[in-house]
Amino acid sequence: MFYRPSFLAGLLLVLAPFNQAIAGADTSEAVEYLNLRILTSPADAALYARRAGLFADKKNWPEAFADLQRLSDLGEEQRATYLRGEFHARQGQWHSAIREFDRVIKRDSRNIPALLQRAKAHDAVGRAKPALADYQRVLRLFPNAEYGAYRRTAELLLELKGIDPALDFLDARMKTVGVIPQLQNLAITMTKQAKRYPEAMARLESLSVHYKSSPYWNVDMAEVLLLNKNSEQAKYHLQIAEHLLEARQQTKASQRLAAQIGQLKQQYQI
Repeated sequence: MFYRPSFLAGLLLVLAPFNQAIAGADTSEAVEYLNLRILTSPADAALYARRAGLFADKKNWPEAFADLQRLSDLGEEQRATYLRGEFHARQGQWHSAIREFDRVIKRDSRNIPALLQRAKAHDAVGRAKPALADYQRVLRLFPNAEYGAYRRTAELLLELKGIDPALDFLDARMKTVGVIPQLQNLAITMTKQAKRYPEAMARLESLSVHYKSSPYWNVDMAEVLLLNKNSEQAKYHLQIAEHLLEARQQTKASQRLAAQIGQLKQQYQI
């Protein structure tokens, strides 16, 4: 299926020369540079979009929104509307952000950035159903979306429809692209919470050999085995985890894992 380049990607390409010109400059210097460019090219919409972004970074919202109005006046209403939504979202003004993204999507129902941002805004105000609908539309249009979109979609499915639709969704993605540790770990967490321990163990076993050779995997497996009342096998995996930790450089993460091992041993008296 053919997907036309998004206006947002187009904006980034247009602004690339300006980004290079102001690379290494602080925000004030970058604004001054753009002020000079605007004096010589007052009809260049990309300059106003870039300056609006710099004003937003400084939380100078009146100036940022003023530049978006100039963007609209130059005929770039769709881009200006999207950026208004983004700026409202950055201020936590979720309802205003949703209204702006609604306008973008009304003009272009396949606008992936606006759909994704609207999903996050709905989510932020507790609107689980419309958030899920937008995430699902994003993933239909762009299956290679960021991992976070898949994770949040699965979490919303769990909340709204239960564990089986959530797991089916994760499994469908992994059937397409192979086992993804982040998604499989989310499925493992869900099955553990549902006390479906044999399924959680099977999912742990599905991870790659490289992943299974880590102390973290062995601790995860030991925990599920303990929940499933299989203390002997759990003890074996905890011993492996301790041996692997001994061979590693001591870090805060390894210290936390060692503490977790100790807590499991104490809790289950092994």
